[in-house]
Amino acid sequence: MGASIATYFQAWEKKMIVLKHLDKKAWDWLMGVPIKLWCKHSFSFYPKCDVLMNNLSESFKSTTLQVRDKLILTMCEYIRNYLMNRVASSLVKLNKWKHNVMPMPRKVIGKEVFSSGQWQLGVWGETCEPPSSLVQSNEVKNDEENANKKRKVG
Repeated sequence: MGASIATYFQAWEKKMIVLKHLDKKAWDWLMGVPIKLWCKHSFSFYPKCDVLMNNLSESFKSTTLQVRDKLILTMCEYIRNYLMNRVASSLVKLNKWKHNVMPMPRKVIGKEVFSSGQWQLGVWGETCEPPSSLVQSNEVKNDEENANKKRKVG
């Protein structure tokens, strides 16, 4: 029906209404599953993992090496089991994580925070104050303008 690939809420809602009219059981089942787990419009924009895509594909290739010489169905079954176990274990780890930033970037940020504690404030160059003649002339000018306004009103 396309509800899972809808990129915004209103499109998802329309697709779900169509699904409800076609198959009420399927609609009930989908509504029982949290939307953030299966619908594209409610996915977060921010990554939950700091593994680079290239690194991920290289590690996947290395795990499939041991079953490449097997039959295609055996290899597909192995890959399916491997992916399901990996996703389940990652989900368990992710649910235990209480921070917004993942571990590796947190270490880098922690080092920067520590080094920023060693910073010292310094003043470079000469301090500058406005000339007192300018401040006094503005005060005199404002007093003259106020006096002129009072004369016109009165």
